[in-house]
Amino acid sequence: DEHRAGCMPSLIINTFYNRAMAACLYEFIAVLKRNNLYDDTVIYFCGEFSRKPQNAGTGSDHSAEANCNTLFSGAIAGKGHVIGNIKASGGGRNGTWGYHGTNPQFVLLNLGHFVSTLSQILGLPSQVTAVPSLVRLENGKFVPKLPTGTIVD
Repeated sequence: DEHRAGCMPSLIINTFYNRAMAACLYEFIAVLKRNNLYDDTVIYFCGEFSRKPQNAGTGSDHSAEANCNTLFSGAIAGKGHVIGNIKASGGGRNGTWGYHGTNPQFVLLNLGHFVSTLSQILGLPSQVTAVPSLVRLENGKFVPKLPTGTIVD
């Protein structure tokens, strides 16, 4: 956690880190595509805003409210899809992701939805049966069941 680091050092460090990770992912995906392996690959990338999975040995205290999960795969149709809305004006907790987020189709999105989604893409039975996958198979590719995220006020 970066509560005591200040916003500018955190911004600079996170910018360099994210640029490096993006460059590595871009190159890795390019190599997979060049070798015709991307359609059979799933890259799972996740984090919780600079926290380790077991912060101070107690686990995460933010759960889905601060968790970011990303999948890259040639099995997913389209260029990219954001699930969840970002509130432009700051403050409050409305949107479609996290503990306080709601969505008309899924009521409350949580990490179980992500587990079900990842399991479906990998062709495995989901260990989470209480919530559905966020994708459906259509013409040999997985397509999102939810509309892409937007900036809301």
